[in-house]
Amino acid sequence: MEAADPELTKAFQQLQSKKQETAQQVELMDNKIGGTARAVKISELTLAEVSDQPIDAHLYRCIGRAFFLSSKTGIQDFFQTKVSKLNENIRAYQESKAVLQKELKESEQAIRELVMRKKQQMSSLSSSGSTGTAGNWDKPD
Repeated sequence: MEAADPELTKAFQQLQSKKQETAQQVELMDNKIGGTARAVKISELTLAEVSDQPIDAHLYRCIGRAFFLSSKTGIQDFFQTKVSKLNENIRAYQESKAVLQKELKESEQAIRELVMRKKQQMSSLSSSGSTGTAGNWDKPD
């Protein structure tokens, strides 16, 4: 039995490690997207509750361990900017995830091309070796 090509073996090992790293990074991005989406939902719900309050209501905003009296418009502005920033973060995480998946597909394609090149080299070597003078021995003189 023929031994495996060391170049192919090394390439497959690198692909396997890249797949594992990418899977971990994609899972991390999914977790970040999920956590950020929950924070957006909480902020939107809070914003809806604040909007239901009368304009002169005493509203407090938590900053660290302290609560500070704030105006309704101040709290609404805070949560609106928070929601927009969180949505930007979600888009950035989704773009990062797409880039990771694209890089993985490109490396898989590179491995496929390497395998095809090796097959072509092997077939060209085997076909050139069999068409030598051996073909002339079969013909009668």
